[in-house]
Amino acid sequence: NKNALNPYNSGKLVKGYDFHQKIKDSILFTTEKRRAKRQWAHPILWNALVRASSKVQATYGTQYKLYVGDLSNQHGGKMSNHKSHQMGIDADIGFYSRKVPAPTRFYGALVYNKNKGPTKVDARPQSVYGTINRSSTSYAMPKYFDLEMNALYLDELFKDPKVNKIFLDTPLVMAMREWINNNKPDDYSTLQDAIKQRRLKTGGLPGHHNHYHIRMHIPV
Repeated sequence: NKNALNPYNSGKLVKGYDFHQKIKDSILFTTEKRRAKRQWAHPILWNALVRASSKVQATYGTQYKLYVGDLSNQHGGKMSNHKSHQMGIDADIGFYSRKVPAPTRFYGALVYNKNKGPTKVDARPQSVYGTINRSSTSYAMPKYFDLEMNALYLDELFKDPKVNKIFLDTPLVMAMREWINNNKPDDYSTLQDAIKQRRLKTGGLPGHHNHYHIRMHIPV
């Protein structure tokens, strides 16, 4: 049942579903009214999000929710402020945070020097186990990026074979890897494999300092 067609940056969504009301009604997620026309998706994306968040809530409590941003337009195609998000298989999802358990927007887990910024790969601050080595990080990570909860979330997502890759800014990937190695090296094996395979990555898409960009495989 081919619901999504064409490459990631030039596709369309066929027989997608409007998940905005489901997101609003769900105990797993939060969102905003302004996203109402931008939360259409293929069911495989919705199923992956629900399964992973259900695992986190079962482990840490139903007070912890994820903020859901843009998915796709009703018929897919070009969406403002995005190159992809065209086939209902891309999602912008916030982070789990103990400080803000039910966020109503994205919270940045990294604070960048305004003169360098995340678009310059060689200028990104380096991870120093769970924080970024700048004084301003007291306002960001780990306050808005709980390493343990997010590790479980990512591990559950990558257990779904339909998940292709997840984009996340490099210092957060580094911090995640370091935290696992120092605390639970025998756990999160699926996530550890994904990091080694560079399926949890920033690559040429910097700027994912306040949300995950989750991308599914194209359905066939």
